[in-house]
Formats: sequence, C-alpha cells, structure tokens
Amino acid sequence: MITLVIGGIRSGKTEFSENLLKDKKNKHYIATMFNFDDETNERIINHRKNRGDKFITLESLKLEEDFSKVQNAILDDVGNLINNLIFEDKEADLSFENKYKIITSLKDKFDRLIQNFKSKEKKLVIVTNEVGLTLVSEYKIGRFFQDINGEINKFLADNSDEVYFMLVGQAVKIK
Repeated sequence: MITLVIGGIRSGKTEFSENLLKDKKNKHYIATMFNFDDETNERIINHRKNRGDKFITLESLKLEEDFSKVQNAILDDVGNLINNLIFEDKEADLSFENKYKIITSLKDKFDRLIQNFKSKEKKLVIVTNEVGLTLVSEYKIGRFFQDINGEINKFLADNSDEVYFMLVGQAVKIK
C-alpha cells in the first residue's frame, strides 16, 4: 500500500504520516535530509527526538538502498532527495538536460521503491511538499527545484493508492 502525503511547509505532514503507521510493527523512517549545517543538525535531532524509539531510522540521501526487507516505512521527504541530487557535485547544474536527468533518475528510483511496497502486507508513506500552489520562484534555482518537485509529485500521486493533502494540520483525502 502506497500513501502520498503532500502539503505546504509546517502543515503537519510528518505527524500525520507517523499516525498512519501507529498500529504497525517493524516501522522504518527513511530520512533524506543531508546534514550540512547547525540548523539542519538541530532539525534532525528534533525529528529523532519526536519519533523516539517507535521507528528504526534509515538514512537514504539518494534513495539507492535496497528496501526489500522493510515492512512499513515513512520516506520523509521528497524535496530533500531532489536537493541532494541537484547539489550532488556541490554546484548545481541548472541545465535543461540535467533537470530531465534528475526527473528520470528519481522516477526510476521511486518506481523500484513503490514496487517493493505494492504488496498488501507492506505500507509506504511518502511525504512531499506541494509546490504548485505557490508563486513561481524569481530565482533560476528555485524554478529548477519547483519543476522537478512538481513532476515527481504528479508521478507519485499517479502511483499511490491513497493521496492526502495537508492543510493547517488537517488531512484531506484526495485519492
């Protein structure tokens, strides 16, 4: 079972996602945030503290691991994976070709991940940010990110069994 949880920043996506798995055993939290400064480190510490020992944390900065033995998981979040690929070589290649290379790579990686969790005994919750309800960035890097995130969000929604939109801490089921 694949569930996509989408919404704006600080809309309650993670808490809602964790509640979707509250009755499950053998829960994993696939963390995608690259720890690159003090603020990020504090966010990671806070997330781990909030999860407590209810989840086994797996760090996956590029989604290349084998998750075949994972029964129930939250992947939090898609935006971090995109950033990790954009800045893979420390400097962002904002070319048209690289944008579609990243989109294709992420679709392939998510397809493999989704196929692993398609059985009825497994559950995957994917957390992502909504980028289609905001202004188009005035910066090239922002538009580059929005284009990729928007395409991946559509792909994930198409391939999910359920989709929830988070708005001010409230979940609205849209699929």
